[in-house]
Amino acid sequence: MKCIMVLDINNEPMNGGSFARVLPSYWTTSIYSLATLALAPMLRGQALHDHLCNAGGMEQARQSLLEQCSGIDVAMGFSAGGTVLWQACLAGLQCRDLICLSSTRLRYETAKPAARTHVLFDSADPGIPQTPRLRSLADSYSVAGVQGHNAYCDPSSIISANGRKTLSEILRTSLPPN
Repeated sequence: MKCIMVLDINNEPMNGGSFARVLPSYWTTSIYSLATLALAPMLRGQALHDHLCNAGGMEQARQSLLEQCSGIDVAMGFSAGGTVLWQACLAGLQCRDLICLSSTRLRYETAKPAARTHVLFDSADPGIPQTPRLRSLADSYSVAGVQGHNAYCDPSSIISANGRKTLSEILRTSLPPN
């Protein structure tokens, strides 16, 4: 079983945070830096955001995922990392379940990938897609909490707890290797 995680523009949550610890030891987990996928490994924060949105970085990151990944059971992305995963799935990345936390740029997406989609937001995040958009794009969604956009970086936040719960529920439906 294979899981990939794509971190945000600040390389958070570090090492996949509390989410990576939910995965059983028999799962293969790969954690990707969004900056490295976008071929801009020295960029972080606003500089990386600008590169992603204005200089083709989002497309490069999507292409990097398509070239490097296959046979994904679960993909989990944080903020822009989730948007890149979403776009990669639309472009052909095979993935059974896609979990996006605080991926506010999904408000610009109009198509849903073939994967089962789970999107989670903190209610204090100003960039949350409108509820009709969430309903049309996500198989499941959650909007809860009061910490804002980067709440997934705090293991005690509601969005982190909901992300771990979503991941745990997906794991319960997955069969261990023979």
